[in-house]
Amino acid sequence: MTIGVMLESEVTDSERAAVAKVFESAGIKSDIQAAYIRRGVGLFPWIIEITVVVAGGRFMWAALSGAGDEAGRDGWKGLKRLIAGLYEARRASRAPPGGVVLKESESRVETQLPPDLPDEAYRRLWEIENLAALLSGILKWDNDLREWVDVFTGQYRCFHPGCTGLATQSRVRHPEPNVMQSRLLCDQHAAASDAGDLSAWNDGG
Repeated sequence: MTIGVMLESEVTDSERAAVAKVFESAGIKSDIQAAYIRRGVGLFPWIIEITVVVAGGRFMWAALSGAGDEAGRDGWKGLKRLIAGLYEARRASRAPPGGVVLKESESRVETQLPPDLPDEAYRRLWEIENLAALLSGILKWDNDLREWVDVFTGQYRCFHPGCTGLATQSRVRHPEPNVMQSRLLCDQHAAASDAGDLSAWNDGG
C-alpha cells in the first residue's frame, strides 16, 4: 500500500527528499506531493499531511505498521519513530516550524501529532477503533484529560435558541442551492435536527 503525503507547495527539493527518505527508511511506500497551497502575506509553517486508508477498526493505521519491527499493540512505537523522523527531516526548513497531521481517508478526521506527544498518546491512538471528531473534524491530545479530544471540546455553547448546554456535534444544512448553514449543537438538539426539527436553523444564520 502506498501512503499519500502532502507537503506545502513552497517546499524545496532537498526538504522533500529528506521527508521521502524517512518513509523509505521505515519501509513505507509513499506518494509525496508538494501541492498544499496557502495564500497570504509572510511565511507559512511547513506541513506534512499523511492520508491513511481505512482498513477497519484499530487496523486503520496498518499501512504505517512498517515503521518498525513491533507488531500488534506495540505498533505505536513504530508510528512514534516515524513522526519523530519527519520532524527531524524538517528541522532545517526555511519555513517556520509546522506540524504533522494524520488524515483518515473515509471520515476525513485529522489527528494532530505535535513533536512532544507522550508515549501514552501514541498508545491510545493505536487502540482507538473508530476515530470521531464530531465538532471540528480535528483531534488533539489533551494532557489534562489524558485522552484524544475534538479541538472544539468545551469551547462552544449549543447554537439552539435558549439552550445552555455545550455543543458536542456539528451539523450542516443546504436550504437552497449555493447556500450553506452550519450549527454546533448538543446531542439532544443534533438528534432533533436530524429528525426534522428546524428550530435551530430559523434565525437566518
